[in-house]
Formats: sequence, structure tokens, C-alpha cells
Amino acid sequence: MARQLLAPGAPHHPHPARPHSSGQLRGKRFTENQVPDAPTDKPGSVKSDDEEVEDEFIKRRGKKRRKKRDASREPPAFQTSIDPETQVATIGPDSHNTSARPSLVAITSDELQETIDRAKSSARASKCWDVDSFLDVEILKQLRRELNEEVIDNEFNLKRRTALQEALKTIPKDKSHCEALTKVQNELKVPPVNAGLWLSLPRVFSRSSARFELPLDSRTLETMTPLEYVQNNVVISSPRKLLYNCIFNKFKLDDVEVKTERKLIGKEIQSALNLMMGKPMTPKQQNYFHGLIGWGDDDVIDFKTFCGLCALCERLLAPEYCAQLPDRRTDPCHEIETADFEALTRKLYAKKVDPNLVEILQGIKTR
Repeated sequence: MARQLLAPGAPHHPHPARPHSSGQLRGKRFTENQVPDAPTDKPGSVKSDDEEVEDEFIKRRGKKRRKKRDASREPPAFQTSIDPETQVATIGPDSHNTSARPSLVAITSDELQETIDRAKSSARASKCWDVDSFLDVEILKQLRRELNEEVIDNEFNLKRRTALQEALKTIPKDKSHCEALTKVQNELKVPPVNAGLWLSLPRVFSRSSARFELPLDSRTLETMTPLEYVQNNVVISSPRKLLYNCIFNKFKLDDVEVKTERKLIGKEIQSALNLMMGKPMTPKQQNYFHGLIGWGDDDVIDFKTFCGLCALCERLLAPEYCAQLPDRRTDPCHEIETADFEALTRKLYAKKVDPNLVEILQGIKTR
């Protein structure tokens, strides 16, 4: 076999080098002193120095191209589903099925009115339901259970109070007590409420029993009286409301004309306040509080106004009744009250407000 001619300076190998493919050369790296074996095209061929230098620079392998996906193997395109024609959708308005509602079936206004009249006539079997009200009969049935004037007076939310007043219209005047409830009370042997014992207990005064607020529109302070302020800007806690309700029932009017409403006449307000505070006020305290509010003996107030009077009396006179009354750090006010009265000076600035109302607001802020 003919011996191959070597280029000048090339190392001599005892065995002939095997030719490398271009793919094998791409995956190899060489140092500065190493030169890859040049593939032999023909036996006996001699390569120049320029050809060897060109073989040293190997092209870098590029990114491998991904094969295209088969379109038949891809998921199908999204298609909107068509609403099925269910049994409920095919029910007409004359069906006895409860699922036949006007929201599902397109009916005319005459058919809708006929359906409403039919429901009212079937539900109002007695004369008590024949009341023109904006509430449905089923709602009135739920609201009228154990409903009386006292429950309505204890509800200070205007919307809920209006709904309860609508339900009260459906209750006949000669309504008797629920026999089932009376039977359960007799079986459980529930003792009657001892109001005298409860009212004889010592009072515990707290700033958290009521929350005083300022009106959003400070301009209304110029035309507001002290009695109007305690009627509309005081929020009473539930435990304190029970105490005020018990006292209010003790002094309320029992006239036949106002049987449907609970009212308190002005000449009984001072006696009710004495009972609420736990012991009678001194003449000085009576003159001070009466001078601030300014009610008359012939004035008639409702339960909400009475609750505001009681809460204000507690806040202003509690330091004189309780020598060890906790300070504001131990017994703080409500956060809303604190935020409102921090801006009291700014809201009263350049306004002509009743001096008694200003003194009341300053006393609420500092006591």
C-alpha cells in the first residue's frame, strides 16, 4: 500500500488516520496546539497550509428544527355550544309546574297581571290580607309573627321599621295571643319578667352604651334643637335599649286614642330619667338637664327620642353619680364618635348654633 505524503511540520503517526465525517468534526473541540485530522479525499493527495487552516475553523451547529405537528392529531377548534331545549324552557305560563316562571317564559303583560291576581286571591283567604301594601303576602306572613308596637319602636332602622309597619296593618286589632306559644311557655314553666327586680339593680355607666354622631351636613346644626339632635343622632346598644324600653313601658300613655302608638308625655320624663339613673336627681341636676333640652310638660315624645334623652343624661351626669368612673383610655368611646367630635370645632366655626346645643356637644366630647 502506498505511503501517504505528509505536509511539512505534521506529526508522524505509525498508523494511518481514519477519515472523519463532517458531523463528527462538529462535535469536537481542539486546543491551540491540536489540529484535527484532515479527511483524505484521495490517496496520495497533499493539502496546502491554506486548506489546513480552513479546516480548523468548524462551523457551529445551529438549533435543531422541530418537526411540524400533524394537523390531524391536534385538538379540534373551540365551538360554542347551543343551549339545549329543556323541559323547563318549553313549559307554558298556564302550567301547574312551579318551574314555569315569567323569567323563563316570554309572556305578555296581561298574562303576568292575571298570574299575580290569581296568586293574591289564593293567598288572601281572610280579610286581614286585603291590605294595599308594597310587600308580598308571603313576606307579610313572615314579618307579622309575634309583631306588636313594642317591636316596631325598638327598630330604629328606617327601612326595616317601614316594613314592620306594613306588616302590622295586616294584624287584626282583636288578635289573641298565639296558643302554641302559650302552651310551650306553660310546659317550660317560664317565669314572668320581674321588671321591679331588674330596675332595682345598680347601674353601670359606660361610654360604649351609646354612640353620639354629628350630622354629615354641618349646616343643619344652625336650625337643629337639642331635642332633635338626641332624636336623630344617637345610636343605642341593644342591652341599654332593653333597660330604656322597660322604663318607657312603665310611664307610657295608656289612652285609647294612642293605643297603636307608644308615647310618653313631657311631665313624666323627669320621673323616667330618675328611675333610669338608679336614684333621683338633685334639684340642681334636674334644672341643669331640663334647661339644656327644654321640653314642656305637654310635649309628647316617642321611644326613639326617649332613648336619646337617656343616653345623653348618662353621658353628662354619670361623673356625678359614679365617683370612680373609668377614664377615656379605660372606657373609650366608639371610633366613629371619636372621629366625628375631633372635627367639632371646625364644624361649629362661623355658624350660629343654639348655645344649649353647643354646650351639649362640648359635654359629649369631654366627658
